[in-house]
Amino acid sequence: MLPSVLAVPTHFLAMQVSTPCALHALERVQACLLKHSPGLYGSLVDPASAHLTLCVMTLPDATVVPPRR
Repeated sequence: MLPSVLAVPTHFLAMQVSTPCALHALERVQACLLKHSPGLYGSLVDPASAHLTLCVMTLPDATVVPPRR
C-alpha cells in the first residue's frame, strides 16, 4: 500500500556521464542554450561533472546505506 503522503527522497543512484560522445553532445546542448539564453551561463555546470540519475529513494536512516567504496 502506498503512503498517503509521499516522502521526500533522501538518496539517489546515479551514473557518471563520461563517454567522449556524450560529453560532446552536452557541450553542444549547452552552447545552444547559451546562444538563445545567455543569462543561463551561471546555471550550467562543466559537462565533465554530469551524471544521469537512475532513481531516487527515501531511506529511513544511515544504517540502511552501505559504506561508500
